[in-house]
Amino acid sequence: MSLRILVADHDTMSCRAVTETLRRAGHEVTPIASGEGAKAQLENTAFDVVMADLTLPGVSGLELLAFVKGKAPETIFIMISSAEASDGEVEVLDMGAFEFMVKPLDPGLLREVLEEAGAQIALRSESP
Repeated sequence: MSLRILVADHDTMSCRAVTETLRRAGHEVTPIASGEGAKAQLENTAFDVVMADLTLPGVSGLELLAFVKGKAPETIFIMISSAEASDGEVEVLDMGAFEFMVKPLDPGLLREVLEEAGAQIALRSESP
């Protein structure tokens, strides 16, 4: 299943690597370098999945998560961070994130998480 994915990460190298991995897997990817840019993009475009760094400049990953869940709660949200997995993970998941992943992201694990996300989206679209 091809997904429309917004990747918001101020780390240029990480954003490029994730974007290329996702495109090779057949997904439509929009990379953004800031929280403000991601929020503006989300105002105008629907995405199946949003992947955002916890420490985005301007609008933080937590603020972006709250915005996405308020505007389009069905959107799958994956938080990524270079911090230790325990830093903020519980709060992020309690706020409705689908997954919390620590950078550098393992391409195989990323594909698995997105397959799970795609399956969840497919189930929702089949429900009346």
